[in-house]
Amino acid sequence: MEDTINLYLGSSCRDNGTSNAKAAIGICINDDVSNPILQIIEDPAITNQRADLIAIKEAINNSRDKKVVNIYSRSEYAVNSTTTWAEKWRSNNWLNISKKSIKNVDLIQEISNTIELLRQDEILINIIFVSKNNQSNAITMIQHAANSYLSS
Repeated sequence: MEDTINLYLGSSCRDNGTSNAKAAIGICINDDVSNPILQIIEDPAITNQRADLIAIKEAINNSRDKKVVNIYSRSEYAVNSTTTWAEKWRSNNWLNISKKSIKNVDLIQEISNTIELLRQDEILINIIFVSKNNQSNAITMIQHAANSYLSS
């Protein structure tokens, strides 16, 4: 068993912000674009941001047998929400600096709590932002796959 896994994420949301919104996510494992995990998201409150967070959640759930999990995402919001910001929000009782509710707090808390539990089992989860200019072929391909899957 390999101890490290690299997961590349893509997501797509049609009609974002409307009651007709539909989303799909894609996960590519270790640059293998030939066999991606693709999933339609059933969530009445789906948005681009929720789809990005769900992709991270699913990536973690698909890699629990590894010791080091590197998750690469094009969503700066999702990466920050589940890393830097989550730590601050947790210490602030899951409120933002203005003492207001955080959007998508249900997913952010779930991901944050899962990461903490996995750390106790000595599993390291790294969630890494990849800018559009620096994305790998795997991210480009999985993004296209999620778009196509949603359209089918």
